[in-house]
Amino acid sequence: MPYEDEHLYSDRFLPHFPLEMSETGESGRPWVQSETAGVFILADLVGSALSGRMAVAPPPGVIQVLAFGFAAAGALAALFLPLFAMPLVAAGGVALGLGLSLAGLDYGLLLAPGVAPVACVSAMVAAGVGKVGILQRRQRSLVRLFGHYLAPDVIKRMAQSEQLPELGGDTRQVVVAFIDIVGFTKMSETLADRDVVRVVNSCFDAIGQVITRHQGYIDKYIGDAVMAVWNAPNTVENPEQAAVDSAREIVDLLDHMRSITGQKSLDLRVALNAGPVLVGDIGGEHRRSFTVMGTTVNTASRIEAVAKDKKVRLAVSQSVADRLPRSYPIKEIWTGQLRGLSTDLTVFTLDVPEMYMENTEAAPDGSSKSGSGKLLNFPR
Repeated sequence: MPYEDEHLYSDRFLPHFPLEMSETGESGRPWVQSETAGVFILADLVGSALSGRMAVAPPPGVIQVLAFGFAAAGALAALFLPLFAMPLVAAGGVALGLGLSLAGLDYGLLLAPGVAPVACVSAMVAAGVGKVGILQRRQRSLVRLFGHYLAPDVIKRMAQSEQLPELGGDTRQVVVAFIDIVGFTKMSETLADRDVVRVVNSCFDAIGQVITRHQGYIDKYIGDAVMAVWNAPNTVENPEQAAVDSAREIVDLLDHMRSITGQKSLDLRVALNAGPVLVGDIGGEHRRSFTVMGTTVNTASRIEAVAKDKKVRLAVSQSVADRLPRSYPIKEIWTGQLRGLSTDLTVFTLDVPEMYMENTEAAPDGSSKSGSGKLLNFPR
């Protein structure tokens, strides 16, 4: 190696011995200075081979076992430890792998310094990615499953925050609907319990599909009735129109529901009201329910009594009617004071044949025999 003895090398990779051990001491090496001539380096390499001071390759299988052990440790750490601990575990794995390689030199074994750290970090990354994928899949599965019991938006918020929301809630402008199966009590007297459940479930399934398709949220089932909400907890651009469109489509499904349930006398009533409600959790720390509460809800349930009295399938409050497009044939059917309320309320329906019960007919002038009223074209 021509001119190699003229080069100077840093001593940072050379072992340091006290002055008394240099040249004549146990090491047999020259004194290491801040910069060492290349000839000394070459001489030390030759001397190491002659004196047996060399690191040799480990026995077969040692590197493989070391890599497997570090990979297994990294994978287990990624699977069972929280994600925020991964950087610390990775740094520890790298430090331990390099430390073992350095310790191997003291025993004359040349352990490849990169094998253990790379195996640990690679396995940790692979297992971590798999863990995140599994968690996301499980979260989607839980949202889908519990979406049958609770609003998907509420479930997602809880999954992201990993804690229950505060009891109470926020005030929002919504549309509340009560959809009642007419004549359920009389029908249930003639059917076995299993058949009653089958009829109710068939009706609720058909109604629920329509509500969901129109961005509504089924708040609860109350016996033979469905309580639905538009604009909570999700946001609906025009909840009044969405609720009325949903009601019309549900009424159009009457023949289908009669067919699948075998109940020819089955009928429906839908009551809609719009206004502010409290949206959130009610209950206690051990048991709670997500729902909407307020006068708007109570008024919607009272409007259903007007629909029953006037024998119409759809009854809506003025707060709903005011927000409908002009193309909707709105008709006033009742004005008065509902039970439990202190102010007068005007109730409307859509003046189309399917909105009147089958035992009533629309008069030639457009009014219904089931109730007095007139077509209104008020500003919206």
